[in-house]
Amino acid sequence: MCDRVWKFLQELPHSKEIDSLHLRLGELAGLFGREDEPDQIESVGGRATGLSNLHRLGSCEICAYVAEKLWEFLGQYQYDLIVRPDEQQAFANRGGFCPFHTWEYETIASPYGICNGYPGLLDRLAAELRDAALIAVPRDVLLTKMRSLLPTPDDYVLCVVRDKAEQEAIAATARRSADNESYT
Repeated sequence: MCDRVWKFLQELPHSKEIDSLHLRLGELAGLFGREDEPDQIESVGGRATGLSNLHRLGSCEICAYVAEKLWEFLGQYQYDLIVRPDEQQAFANRGGFCPFHTWEYETIASPYGICNGYPGLLDRLAAELRDAALIAVPRDVLLTKMRSLLPTPDDYVLCVVRDKAEQEAIAATARRSADNESYT
């Protein structure tokens, strides 16, 4: 996370406040470093230039398993969303991805894939909004209707994949732990 924030801060204009955030981030990142290698965060002009210790930290096996399953799913799903009209319609009916997984999808899908996958969803939302605008209803009824356009956590296809992968990984870890009491 520190590495991600560091990259974000690098894109912001130089200022005393940003320099202060860089220094604080360097301190936080240093907490994750090994004691025999203090101060791996180099600073140039008040800006951290590397978070090398963080790159030595591996994911826990549960997170790694979840990330692998999401990657596998997205690899296939982004293709399906491009070429299968039935999947495009199902995607539209579900209301798309949650905001976080929309970003994840954007990192793997091509612009062409995104352009092919989203028109059904956008058409559905536009039609629902147009219909809602034509009906004179109390504000609370309108808000309820607008909220119904958003998918629920059960509809977020990637969240469902993530939840299932987490359950599988935790169960596998628990089984190994039960089989080997010294496992930690």
